[in-house]
Amino acid sequence: MGTTKPKLTLDDLVDLENIPIERVFEKLRCNKEGLTYTDVNERLRIYGHNRLEEANTERKMLKFLRYLWNPLSRTMLAAAFMAIVLANGGGKPPDWQVFLGIIILLILTSSSYSILAVKIAGDIADRVYIRKVSRVLRVGHEGWCEQDSSDLVPGDIVRIKRGDIVPADARILEYCITDPVVKIDESNLTGESLPVTKLCPGACVYSGSTCQQGEIIKAVVIATGVHTRYRNAAAAHVVDSSNQVVCFQRVSKGIENFCIRFVIVVMAVEIIVMYCIQHRAYRSGIDNLLVLLIGGIPIGMPLTLLLIMGPCVRDLNGVAIKRMTTIIDIACMDVLCSDTTRTLTIGMLDGQRDLIEVFANDITKDTVALMTARAYNYETCVGRPGKELLLPYCPTDELKSHTYLDGEGKKHRVSIGKPEHILNHYADNKSDIEHRVHSVIEMFAEKGFQSIAVAYQEFPTDIEHRVHSAIDMFAEKVLHSIAVQANQEVPSDIEQSVHSVIEMFAEKVLQSITMAFQEVPSDIKQTVRSMIDMFAEKVLHSVMEAYQEVPHGAKEKTGGPWQFIGLLPFVDPPRDSCASSIRELLNYGVNVKIITRDQLGIGKEIARRLGMGTNMYPSSALFGHNTDQGKSIAADDGLSIDELIEKADGFVSCVHPEHKYKIIKHLQSRKHVCGMIGGGFDDIPALKKADIRIAPWGATEAACLAADILLMNGLQYLCQAVLTSRSITVRMKSYLVYDVSIAIRNVLGFMLLALVWKFDFPPMMTLLLAGANHAITIGVVPNRVKSSPLPVYWSLSEILMCGIVLGSYLAMSTVIFFWAAYDTNFFLLEKIANQLASAVFLQVCTSSFALLFITRTGRLLPGCDIAVFCVLLSLTFTFFAVYDNQMIIVNKGIGWGCAGKIWLYNTVFYVPLYCIKFFNQRSRKGLFKSIL
Repeated sequence: MGTTKPKLTLDDLVDLENIPIERVFEKLRCNKEGLTYTDVNERLRIYGHNRLEEANTERKMLKFLRYLWNPLSRTMLAAAFMAIVLANGGGKPPDWQVFLGIIILLILTSSSYSILAVKIAGDIADRVYIRKVSRVLRVGHEGWCEQDSSDLVPGDIVRIKRGDIVPADARILEYCITDPVVKIDESNLTGESLPVTKLCPGACVYSGSTCQQGEIIKAVVIATGVHTRYRNAAAAHVVDSSNQVVCFQRVSKGIENFCIRFVIVVMAVEIIVMYCIQHRAYRSGIDNLLVLLIGGIPIGMPLTLLLIMGPCVRDLNGVAIKRMTTIIDIACMDVLCSDTTRTLTIGMLDGQRDLIEVFANDITKDTVALMTARAYNYETCVGRPGKELLLPYCPTDELKSHTYLDGEGKKHRVSIGKPEHILNHYADNKSDIEHRVHSVIEMFAEKGFQSIAVAYQEFPTDIEHRVHSAIDMFAEKVLHSIAVQANQEVPSDIEQSVHSVIEMFAEKVLQSITMAFQEVPSDIKQTVRSMIDMFAEKVLHSVMEAYQEVPHGAKEKTGGPWQFIGLLPFVDPPRDSCASSIRELLNYGVNVKIITRDQLGIGKEIARRLGMGTNMYPSSALFGHNTDQGKSIAADDGLSIDELIEKADGFVSCVHPEHKYKIIKHLQSRKHVCGMIGGGFDDIPALKKADIRIAPWGATEAACLAADILLMNGLQYLCQAVLTSRSITVRMKSYLVYDVSIAIRNVLGFMLLALVWKFDFPPMMTLLLAGANHAITIGVVPNRVKSSPLPVYWSLSEILMCGIVLGSYLAMSTVIFFWAAYDTNFFLLEKIANQLASAVFLQVCTSSFALLFITRTGRLLPGCDIAVFCVLLSLTFTFFAVYDNQMIIVNKGIGWGCAGKIWLYNTVFYVPLYCIKFFNQRSRKGLFKSIL
C-alpha cells in the first residue's frame, strides 16, 4: 500500500516567519513550482479564504438601534418620556396620543433611514468593488496565472510588483536583479513612516503593506486571512481607507447641536417664568415644554439629507464613489491637481517617426521604429513606413526588452528605456555618441517631446557556437590524453589516443550540425571527414562558410555587444475630450493644475495642447535642496512661495512624492479645497493629503485604496460629478435653512404665546405640524435647482444666520396674528382655547409650507409635484381647522371666513420674504446670496 500524504493543520503555520526557508517548504509541504488545484482546495477548507471580516458585521436590529440612538432621537425620546410619565395632573390623563405619535414618528424615520442607508451603502460597494487578483504559480498552468486574492493559501508562490498591496504574509524567495532593493511601506500596519528595506531572500512581507520599490519575483505565502500577523491593522486598511471629517458633517452636526441647545435654553427660560413668576399649573407647564421639544427638534433631518444624496450618488456615470459624503465635498473643490498619464492623456506613446535620430551605420529611421515596436512585442503598431507609430504606454524609467528571430532565422534582442540608463549600461559605442545623445534629448525636450533610447544586440550563429564548443572539448581531450600517456614507452599509444579523440571530435561536429539542422547533407559529412587532420581553423571556416546564414539560438544566450542605435521622440497625446472638459471645469471655478514627472518643455507642450496656461515651475526648484532658488523665483515675481504655487498652472519634474504632497499642503494653506488625481504609488502621499482623492482607471491597487473616487474614463465624467455635487449641495442647504427656520419659529413663537398670553398650544397639534413639515421636506429631493457656476462652500454661521432671521420673522408673524385674533375682532374668533388653537395651527402650517418656496434656490420654477403636494396638504389642514373635530385632537372649527382671512394674512406676510429673496439674488454680496 502507498503511503498517505500527511494532512496540514493550523499548527503548521507556527513561527514560519523566522525558520530557514527550506523548513518553510518542509512545513507547508510545497515547492517553488507552486501548488496543484487539489492542494489549494484542501487548504482552503483548512485555513479558509484569504479575506478579513469587516468590523461592522452587526445584526440589522443592532444597526437600527444604533441609528435610533442619535442626539435628535434621544431628545425626542425624552419628549415621549415626558408625555407618558411627567404629563400628569390637572384632571387629565397622560398624553398617550403624543407618546404614541412620537414613537411612531421615530420608528418611521429611523427605520427608513437605516434601510435606505444600508441599500445605498450596498450599491456603492457594488460599484467600487475591484476584484483583487494575484499572480500565482499553479501546477498544470504554464507560467504565472491570475487568481483571486481571496483564494490564496499557505504554500502558494506569488509575484509582487511595485505599487501592489501585499495580499498575504509571505517570505521572499527571489527579487528582480536589476533592482535588488525591495522597500515595503508598512505604515498602515505598524505606524512606521519610513519604508522597510528587505535586504535578502527569506525576509517576510506582511498582508496589507505596499511594495514601494523593487519587484518580488517569487514569494511563498505563509499566512492568509485572519491568521496574518497584522490582521487587525490590515482590516482597518481594507475596510476604511478614509477617516477624515468633512465640512458637511460638521455643518449638519452643528445644526443638530444648535437646535438642541436652543431648545434647552428656551425651556429653561420658560420653566423659570411659568413656575417661578407666573405660578402656572404643573400640567400646563409640561404641555408647553412638550410643544418646545417637539417643535424645535428636526427629527427628520438625517433621513431627508440621505434621500437628497443617495439617488444622485447611485445615478452617477463614469465615476464610482467609495465614500458617500465625497460627492458633497466635490461641490467645494476649487483646485484640481492632476497627473497627466491616463487622465489628461490617452496613455499611449505617439512616436514622431520623422524626428527619429539614428546613431548607428546602416540603420534607418524605419528600422529604429520597427525595433521599438519589437521591444514591446507589438510589431503590428508600426504598420507601413511613414505611418503613425502608436505604442502602449510604458514609463521611461522602466526597461523593456524582447528577443526575436528574423525571417532568415537570425536571433536579435532589442531594448528600450530611459536614455541615460541605456547609454550607461547597454551602449558599447557610448564614448562615440554620448555628447550627441544629450544634445538630441535637450532638443526634443524643447519641442515638448520625451525620449526613448533604443539599443540593439545581435547573437552569434548557433552553429558557430556549437563548433567552438566542440573544438574546446577536443583540445581538452588531446591535452588530457598526452598528459596521461607521456610516461609511456611506446609513442604509438599517444598517436592512437589522439586519433581516437579526433574521431570522437568528428562525431561531435556532426552531432552539433545534426542538432542544429536535424539533417546533415552527404557533402557536409565528406567535407568534415576530409578535413579532420587539419581540424582547427579549416573545420570552423568550412562550417561557417556553408551555414552561417541559418542560425538557431536559445533565448538565454549572452549574445554580442549592444549598440545604441537611435533616439525616438514621443508624446503621450491628450484625450479628445480633455481640453473641453478642462475649459468646462475652469468655467465652473475649478482651477486645474498639472503635476507631472516630465521636463519643463514637455509639460508646457501638454498644457498648450490642452488649452491650459504654461506658467509652470520645476518642483525641485521650489522644494529641492536648494530652496533659495525657489525663493528667488518667487522674489522675482514679488510673491511668496504659497502665492507662487497658487498662481502656477502646473509643476514639472515632480519625481519625489513629497513634492506633490507639499504642493497640496501649500494650496490648502491658502484656504483652497484641493482635489488630486493620481494613480501611481508616488501619488499616494498627495492623495491622502488632498480633500478630494481621485484615482484614474488603471491606477495601482494602493492608489485605488487611498482614493475616494474612481474615475472610469477621462475628465468629462468628473465635470458631471461637479455639477451633480453642486445641485445636491444647493438642495441640502435650502433644506437646512428651512429646518432651522421652522425650529426657530416654533420655539420662539409658541414660547411668546405661552408667556405673554398664557396660551397653551396642544402638544398633539405640534406633533402633527412636525410630521407635516418632515413630509413636505421630502419634496426637496426632486426639487428643480440650477447648479451653481462657482464652488459652493459650507458655512454653519451663514446657514444659522439665515435660518434665525427667517424663523424670527415667521415667529413675529405668528405673534402678531395671535394678537389680532385674541385682542381684536378682525378674525371674528371667540376667545376659546380650542378655536384659537385651530386658527394658530392653520396660520403656522400654511406659512411653513410657503417658506419652502422661499428657501429653495435659483430662478427655476419648482416642480409640479412639490407645488401640488404643498397645495393639497394646505387644503387638507384648512378643512381640519374649518370644521369641528372630536377625534384624536379636540378642536373647534373657525369657519371658512376666518380661514380665508388667515390665507390672506399669510399672503401679506409672504410678500416681504419674496422681496428679500429677489433682492439678494441680484446683490453681488448679499448676506443670503449663496442660499437664497
